[in-house]
Amino acid sequence: MSDDILSIIATNPSWQPSAEQANEALGVLTSLLPGVQVSVDHCRRIEFFDAGSNLIGVTCHLCGADVFRWWSEAIDSAADNDFVDLMVTTPCCGQSASLNELSYDWPAGFASFALRADNPGRSWLSDAEIDELSGVLGISLRQVMAHY
Repeated sequence: MSDDILSIIATNPSWQPSAEQANEALGVLTSLLPGVQVSVDHCRRIEFFDAGSNLIGVTCHLCGADVFRWWSEAIDSAADNDFVDLMVTTPCCGQSASLNELSYDWPAGFASFALRADNPGRSWLSDAEIDELSGVLGISLRQVMAHY
């Protein structure tokens, strides 16, 4: 049996909401996805929220080059340090960038907080729905749809 997991993460990997914000956001997500199991993940450290088998590739957001092979090594290195430092020098254009800024096909990202919906029965939340959650949390958000 396969599972789809929709994670809604802050674009700032180290950001954590207050308990009140998290509870309010969970209530909004519950109303947006009735009948779906939703939860809040407060991570002890920054984690990589991947797209599972949905991940097709990774490109440099600065020059558009395919960096998937290099990225695999870079993320392993960052994981060795608990993702405390996400800054890298890209192999394609030699620029300083965050692993969180790279272009992931399907979306992925780093976070220490996530709203999670297990098998949501639909694809992405709409822009209006994400805007509503962003307003509650006071930060811009990214969606990650993982398939395992």
